[in-house]
Amino acid sequence: MPKATSSTAKLHRGLGTHAQALARRLSDEDAHANYRRDVLGLPGPVDVWLHASTAGSAGGGGALRADEVRCAVQMQRTEAPDDGSGFGDPDVYTLYLTVRGREARASPRLALQTYCGWPDSLDAPEWTRRRAGHVMHFRQRKTSVTRLVREALWGDAGATEALQSVKGA
Repeated sequence: MPKATSSTAKLHRGLGTHAQALARRLSDEDAHANYRRDVLGLPGPVDVWLHASTAGSAGGGGALRADEVRCAVQMQRTEAPDDGSGFGDPDVYTLYLTVRGREARASPRLALQTYCGWPDSLDAPEWTRRRAGHVMHFRQRKTSVTRLVREALWGDAGATEALQSVKGA
């Protein structure tokens, strides 16, 4: 009498490598990245801009062109108070941007984004994992900075002043 085979085994045998590709389980890291992208819409505009601006950046030295500014970005971490109860509130992370044009004066320091939570949470912006207090310097086109400020701070009272500062730089 012939040996019985399951319909699943026949299906996998018939599909070959395609079934093996479908059966591959995502790693936890890939699953988290997919969830952040598809469900939470991350990385956000600030993370994307910061990654593109600092990738391969030599620090922004040298003379600026007419359409460029120097950017200084710093993340500040404000620790939540510890009341000794064993339960802790999350820290507050703020990402600041200062822009300097061809003149020596700098723009007012602008809070690009604030996050209250833990940096290893799925909804945490990528910049919260950077070292607190460290200042990153790079060059950027004025149009790129203006676009970022509009996307990140649309409707914020400080955005108008920052935009005017960048345009006049």
